[in-house]
Amino acid sequence: MSKKRLDHSAYTVSWVTTLHRELVASRLLLDEEHEDLFTNAQDPNSYILGEIGVHNIVSVFPGEGQSGVVPAAHIVAHMVHASPNIQFGLLIGIGVVAPRTPDLENSYHDIRLGTSLLLLENIPTDEAGGMVHYDKGHFEESGCNANSHVNKPPDFLLKRAYDKLFKASTFHIGKDNCSMCDSQALEKRIDRDEPTVHYGLMASGSQVIASAKRRDELRDKRNILCFETEVAGLINYFPCIAIIGISN
Repeated sequence: MSKKRLDHSAYTVSWVTTLHRELVASRLLLDEEHEDLFTNAQDPNSYILGEIGVHNIVSVFPGEGQSGVVPAAHIVAHMVHASPNIQFGLLIGIGVVAPRTPDLENSYHDIRLGTSLLLLENIPTDEAGGMVHYDKGHFEESGCNANSHVNKPPDFLLKRAYDKLFKASTFHIGKDNCSMCDSQALEKRIDRDEPTVHYGLMASGSQVIASAKRRDELRDKRNILCFETEVAGLINYFPCIAIIGISN
């Protein structure tokens, strides 16, 4: 069976992923995949075209080993030139949670691994427009003052897995898991069985947050829920929302 062939102008939704495995997942979610189209010789992107329901979608990712705000902005700049009728984008990726000490009376107050955070739910405040650009600011004696923020999501767009949460003062041992970490430093939690919605800010920048102390510093200053590394390069210039799965 031959694939449907449309013009570039038929595509109105973009799906930006940050890892190849996420691109593969987005491809599997298409109801129908479309035939590839020729692009400008100056366009380095490789697109996956298809549809979900009534929406024609173009999927793209920066390439293996290319992460951060600059590669994301680069691929989107070429994409909107190739498909001029894109109305909005979805940036699907993973992020680092900024947990607080668990509330033993209400398990829905803490964010856990496997939670999906939608930037659409992130509420602007007097100090931030929906997302904090955490590595743009200046360092002070008391820590980093992240004084830059980016746009809220566009107006027309306005579960949980078991995991271990260690006290922020605990140093991580090993690389891929916490099997060697101090089990006596685990925070106590209670089970929950239904999804919950969290309201707050997402932080985006090029730095990977691997320090619990630095994470908590930024969390407490701005009520940040999680950190990710691509959206800040897009959202000021391209109408999009971020759907971030908590992975760390």
